[in-house]
Amino acid sequence: MIYIFWDDDIDPKWNRDNIEKALSLSKGNELGCIYVGENINLIKSNLVEFGVQKLFFAEILSKDIYLLYVKCICEICEIEKPELIIFPGSKLGKAVAATCEILLDAGLVADCIDISLDKNEKYIFSRTALNSSIIAQIVGMNCSVILCTTKQNAFLSDKNYRRQTERDLEVIKINIDSLEKIKACNYEVIQSINKMKPSLDVDLMKAKVVINIGRGVNKQNIDRLLQISQISKIGIGCTRAVVEEGNLPQSMQIGQSGKVITPELLILLGISGASQHVAGILNAKKIIAVNIDKDAPIKEYSDIFILADVNEVIPYLINYYTERRNYE
Repeated sequence: MIYIFWDDDIDPKWNRDNIEKALSLSKGNELGCIYVGENINLIKSNLVEFGVQKLFFAEILSKDIYLLYVKCICEICEIEKPELIIFPGSKLGKAVAATCEILLDAGLVADCIDISLDKNEKYIFSRTALNSSIIAQIVGMNCSVILCTTKQNAFLSDKNYRRQTERDLEVIKINIDSLEKIKACNYEVIQSINKMKPSLDVDLMKAKVVINIGRGVNKQNIDRLLQISQISKIGIGCTRAVVEEGNLPQSMQIGQSGKVITPELLILLGISGASQHVAGILNAKKIIAVNIDKDAPIKEYSDIFILADVNEVIPYLINYYTERRNYE
């Protein structure tokens, strides 16, 4: 039995992607969902669409009391004995999964980019390791339940995994009155700091067109590309090397240690194609790469490969998008 933890503070697509992945792993077995919140009707419509059979629901209005979420999941595990619970790698998902791991003595794999089954039908979790230089495959052992968190946009949507079921969605409401005592857990908030987003930050997760900057782009052209993003709907991302050189903030990093994006068009400028970066862009619908190295690995993943000095091509790119302001 596989359960999904639904977080309604994130893009619903992330939750649905997790459900589709669970469906592909369930092989017709029961699939359930755990939801703690107040938008129950919206959640139910999504679950029915995917053929999910069971929903555990607790009405909790405050996102601050995440320990109530933990208690709900622990009680569900006592009753249902799921073998796998999939969480989105959101702030809430990570906090709940990490705490449940300790209380349930469970296995936990964070930031998964794929989940599959081996020939013995054991779950294999893929994630980056060794400073994002390799992709590790992890198998849970000696634990009754395995928990995992997923990277956003890591799983490609596949409507073939949606299934119809003759069973109605069974909704089981958890009475949280008995859980209220956990509010008095012995902790206190020492200080709360609002993290301001960098002014250069862009919404890479929703942009239809993304320009991805690599080490081959000089600082002057980086600044010019950022100016273009301010007058258009183009997202600007970068590689880890660009972040490490201090030219762009980490929030704009794409790859296994950054964001996984799915734009309609991705333009790669001066990017060689390291595996940890490529894993963050594979779901782009069309990829155009500009590189001076005719043997750059990124050529293999590109729909169009332009052999040229990227800093000579960028002025033409800037002129093109300047003439087409507010591109969508």
